[in-house]
Amino acid sequence: MMSSRRLTKYEVTKIIGIRAQQIACGSEPQVQSQSVDSLEIARQELKEGKIPMVLYREYPDKSKVAVKLNNNKDAN
Repeated sequence: MMSSRRLTKYEVTKIIGIRAQQIACGSEPQVQSQSVDSLEIARQELKEGKIPMVLYREYPDKSKVAVKLNNNKDAN
């Protein structure tokens, strides 16, 4: 099944939340930022395509597609 690399608003929210929690718990940020707010850092990482995660989408026909987030340029 062909899948769009564009993230839904729900995926963006989930990814930013998970990554912000990781940063708040001591994970090393992947971008240089003046901000100390983990949410802002996570948003900047997503915008720059530097989040070290893979998103797995499952479809009704049980097929799965992996979307790498560390080079996603379609995120808002």
